[in-house]
Amino acid sequence: LLFLLLLRFTAPIMIWVLIVGLLGAGAYGIYHCYWEYANYKQQNASISTVGLTTNLQVYLQVQETWLAFLIIISVAEVIILLTLIFLRTRILIAIALIQESSKAIGYMMSALFYPLITFVLLLVCVTYWGATALYLATSGAPIYKVVALNSTLSGCKAINGTADCDPQNFNSSSYADCPSASCIFIKYNNQGLFQRNIFNLQIYNAIAFLWCANFVIALGQCTLAGAFASYYWAFSKPGDIPMFPVCASFMRSIRFHVGSLAFGALILTVVQIVRIILEYIDHKTRSAQNPCARFLICCLKCCFWCLE
Repeated sequence: LLFLLLLRFTAPIMIWVLIVGLLGAGAYGIYHCYWEYANYKQQNASISTVGLTTNLQVYLQVQETWLAFLIIISVAEVIILLTLIFLRTRILIAIALIQESSKAIGYMMSALFYPLITFVLLLVCVTYWGATALYLATSGAPIYKVVALNSTLSGCKAINGTADCDPQNFNSSSYADCPSASCIFIKYNNQGLFQRNIFNLQIYNAIAFLWCANFVIALGQCTLAGAFASYYWAFSKPGDIPMFPVCASFMRSIRFHVGSLAFGALILTVVQIVRIILEYIDHKTRSAQNPCARFLICCLKCCFWCLE
């Protein structure tokens, strides 16, 4: 609450102090790097005299390192200055938005805690996806085989790991010539219609997880947007603001907008699936790609990232 009050009444001062402080830190960094560079240049401390070493502190005692720092900080300082010059009106708008947002949150303190609900819902999605994936992976009946843990013994030569066994009823005395014989879990049974389609079911489970996660995020965004809209469109504040704006917005989202949110989440899921497929293709064919193919895949990945 104190931080919101500071943002509301001192946002211009805080932001301009931050900007001036950033510029001042950059100016001091330029001065310090130039001073170090000039100092080591007079001493003829060059990277050629140091060579390759695992001691990184040595590289801070050569002129090339400080020259590189000087160039990087100078370029960053110029970029910040140009940004301030050409985007100064945007900065003023951003300051006004921060002030108005802090004022709105002052009337709707519950908006600060709603992201926790989104986090809990996402945690439920992750838990459900993980539990379903584990159940699918272990859906087949476990297969146990008789295995000789010490196959060098002469009596264990006949045990080749093909005999089935039940760990509940296994009796090692049946293999008196091989004391190390044990009933060991090998794998889960992959026979049958369900087990043969485990991979497809895992893909379906992953797609469902992406859709649910996108839906939860969209629901949170719509809820907060509706809550702030109730503040924005209120003629008299706080009289026209609902008593529980976040709860009211959540109910409106569920009642009127859940279809749009679900469809939007589906579109995002499709785009994310395409991105995953592109990443898989890039990973599998990276060693065999020519520069043209790498450039094409990179462009596709960038385009779908922007689309998402």
